Amino acid sequence: MKVFNPKLIALMAVFAFLAAFDPARNAYAASIPISEQPLFTQSALPPLMMMVMSRDEQLFNKAYPDFTDLNGDGQLDTTYQNAFDYSGYFDSRLCYTYSAGAFAATGPATNHQCGGTWSGNFMNWVAMSRLDVLRFVFYGGYRSTDTTTTVLERASIPNDLHA
Repeated sequence: MKVFNPKLIALMAVFAFLAAFDPARNAYAASIPISEQPLFTQSALPPLMMMVMSRDEQLFNKAYPDFTDLNGDGQLDTTYQNAFDYSGYFDSRLCYTYSAGAFAATGPATNHQCGGTWSGNFMNWVAMSRLDVLRFVFYGGYRSTDTTTTVLERASIPNDLHA
């Protein structure tokens, strides 16, 4: 059994205290200039980041397939789950109506349900592809019209994904 020397422990505690509250170290840390702008905007060099994605038929599959366990209960969720918050172009907390060739929000949904109108949560489940989710996360979605009103358009999904 090892016995610790109390004098050695006290000496180490004093050195640790002095090192933590060294005024010279704090002055040096305060003098380091910290940028208020993104680093890549201050120099002529481009940022060193590149994202490589495959562009195969898997991007055009449903974003929420019927063979996943969304809520973690150990059972596959093969249909729409009202308790799950599906992300996508539509706000899952709003109700939508279709008129003049587009869906427009009409009011709040109650527990993802809308009486007589379309639930944004259900619309995300039924309409979003994986490519749409990527576009939504990276830059807000594919804008087919961006004037006084913005129109988001979903990805064109071919009938035969392997063609």
